Amino acid sequence: MFLLKFCTVRSFKHSYSSIVKKYFNSLYFQDLMSLFQNKIHLTSSIKISIYHNKKHCLLIRDYIIVI
Repeated sequence: MFLLKFCTVRSFKHSYSSIVKKYFNSLYFQDLMSLFQNKIHLTSSIKISIYHNKKHCLLIRDYIIVI
């Protein structure tokens, strides 16, 4: 019973990680990152760009958790 449960959890983790990898490797995500990096280059203050970068990373984490 325990072994079966462990295998199912492991396979679920594997499928979940493959979905996340597909999302990160997708063209949509790459376009989004390039657009976001252009926004960072346009800002004059370093603090503002760091704040935006942290905020974007948090949004990505929230999106992954929601999946």
